[in-house]
Amino acid sequence: MTMINEKENLGSTEKSQLSMDYDPDNDPRNLSFKHKVIYTLIHNYIHLLFGLTLSSMAPAFVDYRAILNTDMEWIGLFPMFQAIGIFTGSFITGSYNYLNRQVTLSILIILQGFGTIFQPWATELWHLYVCIFVYGFGIGAWNGANNVILIEMWQNRSPSILQFSQFIYGVGTILGPLLDKNYVLGEQICPDVYEENCIEPTTTLGTGSPLNWTNPCTDECRAYDRRPRLKIPLLIGGCLQMIGPLMMLLMYCTKKYHFNHDSKIEVAITPEQKARHKQYVPSKTIIVCISIFLAFGIMSENMYMDFAPTFYQFCPAKLSASQASELFSIIGIALTTGRGLSVFVAMYLKPHHMIAYQSAIVFAGYIFQYFGQGDYNLLLASSIVICFGYSSIFICLFSFVGQYMEVTDRIGGLFIGSYNAVYMFLPYFIGKYVEEVPDSFVYLEFASLCVAIVSFVYVLWAVRNVPQDLIRKLGPVAGH
Repeated sequence: MTMINEKENLGSTEKSQLSMDYDPDNDPRNLSFKHKVIYTLIHNYIHLLFGLTLSSMAPAFVDYRAILNTDMEWIGLFPMFQAIGIFTGSFITGSYNYLNRQVTLSILIILQGFGTIFQPWATELWHLYVCIFVYGFGIGAWNGANNVILIEMWQNRSPSILQFSQFIYGVGTILGPLLDKNYVLGEQICPDVYEENCIEPTTTLGTGSPLNWTNPCTDECRAYDRRPRLKIPLLIGGCLQMIGPLMMLLMYCTKKYHFNHDSKIEVAITPEQKARHKQYVPSKTIIVCISIFLAFGIMSENMYMDFAPTFYQFCPAKLSASQASELFSIIGIALTTGRGLSVFVAMYLKPHHMIAYQSAIVFAGYIFQYFGQGDYNLLLASSIVICFGYSSIFICLFSFVGQYMEVTDRIGGLFIGSYNAVYMFLPYFIGKYVEEVPDSFVYLEFASLCVAIVSFVYVLWAVRNVPQDLIRKLGPVAGH
């Protein structure tokens, strides 16, 4: 019996030694630095187009209402079906043991492009819902896998790479509304004609109509078809979106993606170390609390990016669709600037410090917006504050979890599913009330953020006693 135990211990020691001696850079199956850069560029291109296409949809909500002759409460279900698609797509990560991840992602992102292109072709509400579900399914599969793959490839350099990826996404959110700007009509009946323009003006003396007044609201104007206008930006975005996955398929044929875990950055290799890790690291608590943060905090970010242009058109400032698109593009610059700065901030601050100060900025931004929504400049300033605060919280959460455990495909899929679990039920109520009670949008955003902050405070309390030697060093972000 003793001999058996000695053999088991010897085998375990040898296995641990082999694991520690493994150098992924010398594994011929793994990617060279050049191929890592190529794959990273492709991933960033896909992420750029993801931001562009997603941000180009929200400014068109009022136009979809007119095209389909329906109410905002039903258009409000648009993000709900997107969330259902993302939630469903996040479970595709469980199939990567049986399906090639690279090929699967490529196919789903191509389908996502078709989901973008065919939205303006919808003649029934359910057509639009199917398109956005397909689009969302691609997001669910992509979002978790993108972060996991970048962490796999770059390991201890991954925090800044992840921040840069989010910066590129932010660039896309700037370009999307700019692409839409000249094609959305919003509350206009036809180009440059609003409902109030149809009211016959009186003379200065109030005795009758001006002799030279012509009613611009002709039958032709009221029958104006805005569908061809919307087809243009979404066709451009969808086609550009398909280039990335086609490049990924080409890479699959030339240099297939392969990864072996780099155990040199692991803190729990031997059975004894694993036992200590299990004892001191509250893995379940971390996963549950971060999932709650994603379900409410990051959901509130998605909700803001989906409904802000609509909110701008119905809040006391009453912006036109074109003005709302312009403002939305400006706050996209704030989002992108924040993500760009975070690439460098991540080199000096720990993830939980970044999450804390950015959450505080968003908290202040919502209070600012509540009291300033009647003035364009205050609405703009508060929106900039909110988006700057949201800029890199999402990716910092992945880095935070990565300090305590490996972020696998399954964990990535769970996180992506989490931030859409609650959102599946909210868009109907937002769409129903944002037109009549615009403040309800701000109330919901603020309440969701508060729940997220509470969950993060709790997880910080839970990990306060984790020994430093059990915290993985994922680059400078974890080392200062």
